[in-house]
Amino acid sequence: MLTFGLALIGRIPGRSQTFTVLHNFTGGAAGGAIAGFSGGLILDPEGNLYGMTADGALSHGLVFKLDRRGVYSVLYNFEGGDGMNPIAGLFRDPAGNLYGTTPSGGASGHGVVFKLDANGVETVLHSFAGGADGGTPRRA
Repeated sequence: MLTFGLALIGRIPGRSQTFTVLHNFTGGAAGGAIAGFSGGLILDPEGNLYGMTADGALSHGLVFKLDRRGVYSVLYNFEGGDGMNPIAGLFRDPAGNLYGTTPSGGASGHGVVFKLDANGVETVLHSFAGGADGGTPRRA
């Protein structure tokens, strides 16, 4: 079993570096293989972190939240037709909606642009068809 961790590293001039594990990802339904290694976590005004993993209950990836108290929750599991295997980060609007992309899944398998509302309802905003329409988005 492979375990991934989410950590916070702080640097204060003149002091030693600190490292705190915030959550360990164990794979499967709990998520694993954190997506968006180039800045894939976002922070909301309340201090909650959001991100995606390439693993999940259906092995298609998920969207998660780590609240400011350290409580981890899965907000959404991708099912395939709604996107698969996210590798990019998320964006959050002022209303609390999350937006992102997946490089595969969707109607033709070429990826999607999606919205996840504050109630956990996912909407596919665009399903890429490949060719002239494009496909396989790598960043949100």
